[in-house]
Amino acid sequence: MEKERIACYVRVSTDLDEQDSSYKNQEYYFRSKYSDKEILIYKDKGTGTSFRREGFQQMLLDAGLDKLDERNTNKKIVFIQSDREPLFRKIVVKDTSRFARNIVIMDIIRELKAKDVFIFFEDIQKDTSKEEDMVMLQMLFTFAENTSRTISQSTKFGNRRTIEQNKIRNNELYGYNFDRDKNALNIIQEEAEVVRLIFNLALEHGFRVIANKLKEMGIKNRKGKYFSQHTLVNMLRNRKYAGYNVRGRYDSVNLFGNQKYIMKKRDEWIEMQNERIEPIISEELYNKVQEAIELRCLHGNRGKNISKTDLAGKLKCSRCGASYILAADKRLTNPKFHSYYICSHKKSRGKEYCNAENIKKSSFDDFIEKQRTVIYPSTGELSINLQIKQLKSQINDIDETNIYKTLKTCEEELKDLQKQAEFLINNMLTNMTETTQKIFKSKMEEIENKIKEKEKEIENNQNILLDKERYVRQLNSKIKELEKQKETTRKELSREEYLKKVDYFLINSKEDIQVVLK
Repeated sequence: MEKERIACYVRVSTDLDEQDSSYKNQEYYFRSKYSDKEILIYKDKGTGTSFRREGFQQMLLDAGLDKLDERNTNKKIVFIQSDREPLFRKIVVKDTSRFARNIVIMDIIRELKAKDVFIFFEDIQKDTSKEEDMVMLQMLFTFAENTSRTISQSTKFGNRRTIEQNKIRNNELYGYNFDRDKNALNIIQEEAEVVRLIFNLALEHGFRVIANKLKEMGIKNRKGKYFSQHTLVNMLRNRKYAGYNVRGRYDSVNLFGNQKYIMKKRDEWIEMQNERIEPIISEELYNKVQEAIELRCLHGNRGKNISKTDLAGKLKCSRCGASYILAADKRLTNPKFHSYYICSHKKSRGKEYCNAENIKKSSFDDFIEKQRTVIYPSTGELSINLQIKQLKSQINDIDETNIYKTLKTCEEELKDLQKQAEFLINNMLTNMTETTQKIFKSKMEEIENKIKEKEKEIENNQNILLDKERYVRQLNSKIKELEKQKETTRKELSREEYLKKVDYFLINSKEDIQVVLK
């Protein structure tokens, strides 16, 4: 008789190595308690307020739900029912807080119920299959969300208090040593000389030129690496070097679901002079550098970035892996008629970093015009039927019988080893000699090692079965897609339809462009 399959969800709150033992303890608990069932373990590290957890999302996908495109859901993660069959009908969670601290989870629970997948929370002995338990769960998740929000608000309040008190929080700023006791930034003379050099160079040169000059001079940062343009931008914009404490630059938004930090407008920052920060440069030099940066940004490089197109993010450089961006020659009266695509790394870091070829926008548009009529020619019904037949044949060729036999044999061998260990412990002599103790210890270690190996073998076979089911699911999805294509065959696609089927274009050169389909 085939075992019932259940999913068990395991989560720890941080990425610290010490949490690995918690992982193992939770997993051991589930495997011991539900030894009569086939168990699929889903693991995560991170906060319970966010659904951006790989294990959590994979569990929902395997439960028959689909994730909506975040671009169409205001960047929120939303799961809905699909036509796929779940790989299990029950999810077990040891601790409610391990699963989520967010009332939005109730929407997911309802979607799972519609797929006949239910969750059992062991700590409160509640099951989503019962309506009376659903009411209690909604109250618990509401309380958990409010608690998390209160903690977040308290943290923000604490941050505001430190801002009002003009406290210094950045203790890793190049050029300074942070005195924690006095809450002060003291100058490191050797590094301060480099900071002054950077600011003086910025009066005449851009970030890329400064980075190259520092490299030529052999000047490196604390980590022994050359200064990047990104680092230079942050340094030259940092008013701390002129003796000011800068706070309140970022806002935390969307605590539940997709938490992120966004930079506020510069006029919303809080900048206060602080006598505990020794200025490395004068305020006059700082202001002159800002004016020089703004002036360069106003006139820009030769190639000015212009508005996004339907190809944004779809052009990849084969040399460095960066995306191509659309730019225009500013020296011309109407740059949009002379726009071109350029590797973003080449534009920001120079030809020394990447010497990929630029491509005229008009040339690339011509390329797409040709491709959309030849990449997808009229696909006859006979051709589609042949593809469907091949896919169904692949499904029929998948034989899980041997894997199930191996799994059953391993489980029987594991039980036998566990019985041997139990027998050895139960018959352990109370007054053992030193020799018998050594024999006992040696025998016990041998059995324990065999148990670990057998458990690993069982887990590997379970993963193979799981991978096969996912593979079959993918093949069935392709078959459904081909069935739809039979209904809408056409000779050519519009530009929009064609680009929807393209994952990205890999740019090797002007003449060598590889099309990678979804």
